[in-house]
Amino acid sequence: MTDSCALDSLRDGELLAGTAGKEVRRWLFIQEQRPWGPKGFEDCRMADGVKESVAAAAGHLGARVQLIRRPARAAGGPARVVMAAYVGEQCGAIRTMAARDEVELADFDFAHLLGATMPAQGPDGTPSPVICFVCAHGRRDPCCARWGSRFYRAFSPTAGCEVWQTTHLGGHRFAANMLWMPHGVMLGRLRPGDATTVAAAVARGAIVSLEQYRGRVCYPAHVQAAEAAARRRTETMEAWAMTAEETTALGPESWRVRFRIDAPAPPRRVEVAVRAQTARFRLSCADPAPADTVIWVPEIL
Repeated sequence: MTDSCALDSLRDGELLAGTAGKEVRRWLFIQEQRPWGPKGFEDCRMADGVKESVAAAAGHLGARVQLIRRPARAAGGPARVVMAAYVGEQCGAIRTMAARDEVELADFDFAHLLGATMPAQGPDGTPSPVICFVCAHGRRDPCCARWGSRFYRAFSPTAGCEVWQTTHLGGHRFAANMLWMPHGVMLGRLRPGDATTVAAAVARGAIVSLEQYRGRVCYPAHVQAAEAAARRRTETMEAWAMTAEETTALGPESWRVRFRIDAPAPPRRVEVAVRAQTARFRLSCADPAPADTVIWVPEIL
């Protein structure tokens, strides 16, 4: 083993497909410039009642809460920026609000904010903004600081969109990790040298590389893995182009997924089967030895 779980994962050939975490379609991002604790939102300090309100709304709607920040010189503006995002299969939306201070933040109706319908376009027809979140949560795992911070510094000046640092996205060993919203695309193993290529791909709405593609967060893990295999088979890189139409259980640990591909026209369909396997990898820098984890393996139909 090395001193880096990310380097160990890369050396061991661990595949990224199907590792974007459990299905989560609603997300809440709250700016917190103060140091983050190991558990992120759970450890953060907020005005009385705010944290409880956020947790209750997120728990009721199945939303995930992330802390975000920018370096002090780039933070500026109000004390807190708050973003609510929805990730769908064919469209998504993210909207940004601001609070002057924590007193104003306490007045936010987080349940309404997360539960409200968010159109993919604004009232003037402009599309929902693109915002990227790079995990740089060093208190959670050293690899997130080592690789995430480096990628953030290289990527943010060239991205052409808003870029924030965020707390744990899952999968320390895949650092640097980035969540691209509102597409809900999770990328991993990003390095500073990838910054320009990733920026260009995000600008055209495409996945930069299937080798760095963990999946879309609007799907569960087995569909994420099947979608990555379907993209590889059909050479489909546009983020919104592929939709899971039907998922069929073939057994306790095996699934068949049918996808519709809308771009380039005409629409077409492809089916992929995946099965679960147990493999052993070192899951974080804190782990002294490899541990069992589930991977999803594509099968030929």
